[in-house]
Amino acid sequence: MPQPINGTNDNSNATNPAGNGTPAEPAQGSEPKGDAKKTFTQEEVDAIVSKRVNELNAKNEEATKTAIKDALEDYDRKAKMTADEKAQAELDEQRKEVEKAKREVALRENRATARELLQEKGIDESSEILDFVVTEDEAETKKRVEAFAKSFDKSVEANVTKKLAKQTPVDPASAPRPSGGDKIKSTHELLYGK
Repeated sequence: MPQPINGTNDNSNATNPAGNGTPAEPAQGSEPKGDAKKTFTQEEVDAIVSKRVNELNAKNEEATKTAIKDALEDYDRKAKMTADEKAQAELDEQRKEVEKAKREVALRENRATARELLQEKGIDESSEILDFVVTEDEAETKKRVEAFAKSFDKSVEANVTKKLAKQTPVDPASAPRPSGGDKIKSTHELLYGK
């Protein structure tokens, strides 16, 4: 008999979790409730896992075929080139790599600059903020940091003003007095006497 895997019983032939071979208690009614968990047999779990593995294998196989096809097309294209064309293509690839390296260096340097500027302004220089303000162009990065800092300061100021604009504290002398209590002194009386 297949052993159930996790969940509650909706199969009257499944054994109870104690594993003593006796049938588990059937769910109330002949149909499982909407909130009842489904019990899976080992065969059902194997079928689900096999299906998912097959889907992943098919996806990976397609990606591999595409990569091989692209590599073969690139090889065929290069095989048809003359020596001068091959040299030019190699030179173009090297230029692309150099440009990519320059962009990466510029981004890294501008990221460090932005981090310093944000620290000077007392703003947390989290990676999310840096991703937002950093560009390849140093001047543009500085401009974005300034704009962000200005907006951040405005937002902080507005929130502080909003919090401070709430109700002012009440003078204890003007508050309702408890019955039978001693006379409560006002703040003025406490500070300066009567």
